[in-house]
Amino acid sequence: MSRDDLLEENPDLWRKLHDWCEQYHPIDIAQRGALPDAIRKLRLLRQSAAVEDALSVLRELWQALENAGLDRPLLRRETREPSERELQLVCWELILTKTELDKLASSNQLE
Repeated sequence: MSRDDLLEENPDLWRKLHDWCEQYHPIDIAQRGALPDAIRKLRLLRQSAAVEDALSVLRELWQALENAGLDRPLLRRETREPSERELQLVCWELILTKTELDKLASSNQLE
């Protein structure tokens, strides 16, 4: 993507891939559809490869992204910071087993 000749030869494809790289992507993106093969071909492509060879690999990558439905921006869900009470509950879940928690609950030691 850093080669000027790719930008000059196919500015639309370059812009699509450049914009795509700037977006949020799921962690497991490389395992979807035909993406593993397209990514492998891109990684094996030499920096000095002919422009047409590089464009062919980039077109294949973009096609795999479109087929997997990943060519569109993925929106992140809105989140909020956990409350102190929620963090305490998580800590208790990490410390206590369900049996110990049930014993505490039945003896009214939890507030």
